[in-house]
Amino acid sequence: MASKDRLRVAGAALAAAVVELDWLAVNVALPQIAHDLNESQTDLQWVVTAFVVAFSGVLPVAGWALDALGRRRMLLWAIGLFLGGSLVCALAMSSAWLITGRAVQGVAAAVAAPGALALMSEQMQGAKRDRAVIKVFAAAGVGIALGPLLGGLFVDTVGWRSVFFIAWPAALTAGWLIYRHSFDPGPTGDTPRPPLVGMLCVTTGVVLLTVTIDRGTSWGWTSPATLTSTAAALVLLGSFAVTERDERRSVLSRRVYRERKLLLLTAAGATSVVGFILLFTLTAMYLRNSVGLSGLMTGCVLLAFSVPYAIASYLAGRLRSGKEAYRPVTVALVSGAAGLAGLSMASFPALYLACLVVCGIGLGTTAALLTLLVQRHTRPGDSGKVTSTNLAMKYFVAAVANTVSATVLEGIHGTPHGAESDAGAIDILMRGTACVVLVGALLLLPEARRTGRVAAAAEKEQGRPP
Repeated sequence: MASKDRLRVAGAALAAAVVELDWLAVNVALPQIAHDLNESQTDLQWVVTAFVVAFSGVLPVAGWALDALGRRRMLLWAIGLFLGGSLVCALAMSSAWLITGRAVQGVAAAVAAPGALALMSEQMQGAKRDRAVIKVFAAAGVGIALGPLLGGLFVDTVGWRSVFFIAWPAALTAGWLIYRHSFDPGPTGDTPRPPLVGMLCVTTGVVLLTVTIDRGTSWGWTSPATLTSTAAALVLLGSFAVTERDERRSVLSRRVYRERKLLLLTAAGATSVVGFILLFTLTAMYLRNSVGLSGLMTGCVLLAFSVPYAIASYLAGRLRSGKEAYRPVTVALVSGAAGLAGLSMASFPALYLACLVVCGIGLGTTAALLTLLVQRHTRPGDSGKVTSTNLAMKYFVAAVANTVSATVLEGIHGTPHGAESDAGAIDILMRGTACVVLVGALLLLPEARRTGRVAAAAEKEQGRPP
């Protein structure tokens, strides 16, 4: 790979790493944030949910913007907006202020995450593109590895507000590399206007749905507030479904839900993302509150997951054939589910660390191979919209799952106060998460068996004498 190509890949890789670095560092800081802002830690799961909802809600418009306005330009704007959102979070004096800042970060990440991948799909082709995509994904894995560790270090030594400045050096470097060494061939999309109506309908609908799930216990599940919020969410989501019928106003790439393989990959990816987010949320909660570890020690323990995740995501990209990836990704999902189930039964620390390693290898391999398979089903001209649609679907499901987990945790414990320390309730949720990930493996199993038979037949044919 030429030196200029390496610099392009480095800029996109750093942009992807920034998103993961900042996002996951916050999980370790939640106990201190909850204490300083006088909130329960389960209520502060909205710090995570706000990021994920904003991220997934803006992704479809981000896909339009990347294709219609240029990947390089939008990626640079996203980096600047992410830095601004980080500053808002660092200065927050209330939970509402902090949640707003996190939503701004989510908006920026919605452009940066698919933008980094789409930039590589646009500027490189063939095997070179595959290598670039997997390097970008591996860099995100490095951000995952460093996020909790640096977050814990900064929380314990400087304070939780400093966590939001961790990603600044990488973000500024990424912006400089992209500005200097990437080119922008101009608009490539054919969408006449941004799908703002659909975006507002689906995002507001999901927000109302998650609010209803989060507040249903305190409002009462049959109260007027709960019923009104549920009805409004269903109306908005129904309106979104209606707008999707008009291709000129559609938010999502129709290829994702019309092509069977892309739909299967997206559904399996959703289970993997749910496993990833809930593993970090529940594990950080357990280590900080049930075991009583400091922020730095929690970050160190989470390295048992994040380092194997980063390594596995990079090595998984060495699989050259898109067809042969279905079998290993199915096995990886089963491994991830087994690791999650093990976490709910393992004693801390030895067996617990081993289960985290299994989870890291399984989910890291899954995420990389699914991303690579989606890119191989995508044409360069619509890579922005397809990539953003794939990510939006996965993270909308994860946002709802994160809210459901907090509500279930409070329900099992009986009250929001002290729920974050209930190790038994956390174990139950971890087993449920394992079941969700296992569903992803079952979805891909038929395709894995089919490609396995095709590969075996091809090998048998090649082995025949002339």
